[in-house]
Amino acid sequence: MNDSRPFPKILIVDDIPENLFVLEQILKNLDAQIIRALSGNEALAHVLEHNFALIILDIQMPEMDGFEVAEILKSDEKSANIPIIFVTAIDRDNSNEHKGYDTGAVDFIFKPINKFILLSKVKVFLELHRIKSGLEQRVADRTRELQQSNDILVDQIEQNAAAAKEIEQGRAYLSKVIDTIPSCLITVDGAGGIIDMNIRARDLIEMPIEIATGAPISESFPFYPSLMGYIIEAIESEKTVEKRRIPTYIKGMLTINNFAVYPFRFNEILGAVIRVDDITEQTKKDERMIQSEKMLSMGGIAAGMAHEINNPLAGIIQSIQIIRNRFQKSLPANQEAAEACGLSLDTLAAYCEKRGIDRMIDAIHHSGNRAACIVEEILSFTRKNGGNKVLENLQKLLEQSVKLALNEYRIQNDSQGKSVILNKNYPKTLPPVPCRANRIQQVFLNIVKNCLQAMGEKKYEEKEERILSLSLTTTETDMARIEISDNGPGIPPAIQSKIFEPFFTTKSTGSGLGLSLSYFIITEDHCGELSVRSTENEGATFTIDLPIKSIDA
Repeated sequence: MNDSRPFPKILIVDDIPENLFVLEQILKNLDAQIIRALSGNEALAHVLEHNFALIILDIQMPEMDGFEVAEILKSDEKSANIPIIFVTAIDRDNSNEHKGYDTGAVDFIFKPINKFILLSKVKVFLELHRIKSGLEQRVADRTRELQQSNDILVDQIEQNAAAAKEIEQGRAYLSKVIDTIPSCLITVDGAGGIIDMNIRARDLIEMPIEIATGAPISESFPFYPSLMGYIIEAIESEKTVEKRRIPTYIKGMLTINNFAVYPFRFNEILGAVIRVDDITEQTKKDERMIQSEKMLSMGGIAAGMAHEINNPLAGIIQSIQIIRNRFQKSLPANQEAAEACGLSLDTLAAYCEKRGIDRMIDAIHHSGNRAACIVEEILSFTRKNGGNKVLENLQKLLEQSVKLALNEYRIQNDSQGKSVILNKNYPKTLPPVPCRANRIQQVFLNIVKNCLQAMGEKKYEEKEERILSLSLTTTETDMARIEISDNGPGIPPAIQSKIFEPFFTTKSTGSGLGLSLSYFIITEDHCGELSVRSTENEGATFTIDLPIKSIDA
């Protein structure tokens, strides 16, 4: 029997005619009637006249944007269930996506429009519309047939069975669609008992889905201890509850999650749909980007300060050299000036030696040269390219840096019984890594000294040892990984994200530049990564990842 039902209707809304033309060209071969609107008001007028299977709605429009149109459609019972696909040229943003889904959107398409992605998604919703329309029509037909005659009862039962199978297929199809969503989705009743969940959620639990279904959500998801509170809050207020950037330990791993709980009422039954998004990697990327921006800003400031210091510093070094020359007996000009003043240079030299003036002059000159070296080092940090990278043995560089740091530590602390035990975990073979040796050694030295200082601040038990652990490995992403750990007091969570910031320090002395410069050297100069993880009273671990293959700075 031929299907005589009219083609489903698709409403496309955009204030730019050219964009509407592009959409019409993409959708023209579908078995659907395309209706266009150039504004939000025109779109609302069409909705009053037609029954649409789908609305493709541009977000950015004058007078009334896409979000406002969607909110109006959602508030009307007739149009509340029309699927909406938002079209936007704005980069993906969580807040905009949340706003879109809250206003009734089922999906987003980003400009420039990918023809195949758009067609795929539109076909899904047209198919769902056809299934829904077909089922409604069949139910109506069967009701009339039962009223007309009982003779076709057997046939009617068969048709009902076929319809049930079709419904099951539709449900299976929808389940597949939901399983493709990267979020963890869980449906619960008003008491928090699990009704259903998608595959992302099932991957997290440690029990069969048959056992989890009907059981309290706290039993299947004990690592989300606050979730039941969010569910109660959402159901009681009948409003969506959102919680962002919540740290959670799952199977021993720290993850950062966004939670959204959507309350619903179905046949007087209260419940909620929970969406959990794992944003751990995105959070790390955001933090690295922010830290890089801070370091680049610091580089500019440091370069300016170094240039400003260089001028008076050069004058100091030059002047102290001139003063030293003026004391030399071998220069005729000095002899003439001394005789004119009735002064013996030998007597002056003896006086200077006795009062330590020569040593003071040497100290000033040495300090000036040292300051000049520091200024030059700061300037080198701010340059994108500080010389060619050379293949280096990381184990050798690490050992040299640890030796320097331990020598200084032992001079200050061994007399107090604060010795340190080294634990080393080095592979038998580790490929050489392209790097700038002096800078990498400076990073190792800064981190090791930081670990040693931390251990010096902890009160250990009588037989407890101070342990510094060193590890070299390679990662699956062709990175050489260096881990430097201590068993000191650890780093409080409140300051873990700040320790790489310029000038940040918890000590009464020090500039707070050591770890920030280390971060700059690893991330900007060597295209690597530097991070820290810590548990209070258990110590801290600094992790450095360096590319094994050369990446030009």
